[in-house]
Order: sequence, then structure tokens, then C-alpha cells
Amino acid sequence: MDAAAGPSYEIVTEDVDYQRDGDKPILARLYRPVGAGAVPVLVEVHGGAWTGGDRLNNAVIAQALARAGAVVLSLISMGATVAVAGNFLGAGGVAPAGLAISIDPLGILGVLAMVIPVAVLFSALLFTIALFAKSFKEAQSYLTPLMFVVILPAMAAMLPGVELNTRLALVPILNVSLVSKEMLSGVWHWGFIAMIFGSTALYAAVALGVAVMMFRREE
Repeated sequence: MDAAAGPSYEIVTEDVDYQRDGDKPILARLYRPVGAGAVPVLVEVHGGAWTGGDRLNNAVIAQALARAGAVVLSLISMGATVAVAGNFLGAGGVAPAGLAISIDPLGILGVLAMVIPVAVLFSALLFTIALFAKSFKEAQSYLTPLMFVVILPAMAAMLPGVELNTRLALVPILNVSLVSKEMLSGVWHWGFIAMIFGSTALYAAVALGVAVMMFRREE
């Protein structure tokens, strides 16, 4: 990372045995900056479409985020995310040194609800973009940059001074990240929640309409 862009921390990488399947440990990879003080926590979930890959797939990105001053916890499924929240970061758990984490349980349900139109939006976008590819490998090369479209606004939501307002409530991904941060901390701004859910649902409907139109053209 360019020194002019901000501090670059040394990082500690370790595997956390947070759950077991019989005698087999289920591990999460934890990346944390050394001496960074109070820092944001990012949970990176690798779904792999339930077919392949693991928590190490995005190690390069996780290391870069940790060097920039964020704790990153890499998991392998959404179910593992919930397990970690309860067993590692939740009440009664032992958080890494320097972290004080408090999560509103209802906030988790709120985040899951806000993610529904986002999932539809990006599914439609992925489908539309993939239609232009002539092979699986070509489709992957088209779709990979979309990951950064998701990561960058999500990271921006954690920057100091970035607070939810009427304008940001209309910015895809950034709006959901900001309102999710508030809901997980127990703050419920219902006006913003309705605006964000409605605008994201509208974006998703437009993207889905475009996807259907493109698919019919392919036929």
C-alpha cells in the first residue's frame, strides 16, 4: 500500500477454531493489525456456491484490509457467520484485544431483511453481464470486477465521518452498509430504513427487468 494513502500496519494472521463437526474443527481465518487501537471489524463470507473454495480464497484482499487498519474475519458460509457471532464475538465470548463488540440481536434480522433486495439486484446484474460471455472462464473475468464494486462502498461506510443521510440513503451498497451498521448497534431510523429498502428494491426491479429483456434477446 502507498504510504501516502494512509497508515500500513503489521498484521497477525491466525486460525480460530470456533466450531466442530464431530472431531473435525471448523476454522475461521482472523487478520488483525498490530497496535491499531479501536478498529472496524469486517466479516468476509465465502459461499463458493456450496461447490468449492474456502476461507482463504480472498486472503490477498483480507491482508490488504488488515494492513489498512481493519480486523477481518474470513468464514466459509452464512451459517458460520451466525455461529461466530454467537461463539466468538457475542455476549460471553472473548473478543480480540482492543475490540469491544456489542450486537443487537434484532439488528441481525434487520440486516438479513435489507440484504434481500441487494441479493436480487446483484443476481440480476451478474446474470446480465454473464450473458455477454462465450465461456465459463470469460464470464468469470467479466464478473470478478463486480466484487470490488461491492467492497469499496461497503468499506466507505466504515470511514470516520461517513454518516447516514438522505443523499447517501440512495447510494446502492453504501446505504445498506450504513443502515446495517446502525441496526447492529441498536439504532433504528425507520424513515431511512424505509427509504433504503424501497430504493434498493426499485434498483433490483430495474436490474431484473433488464436481465429478463437481455435473456429474451439471447433466445
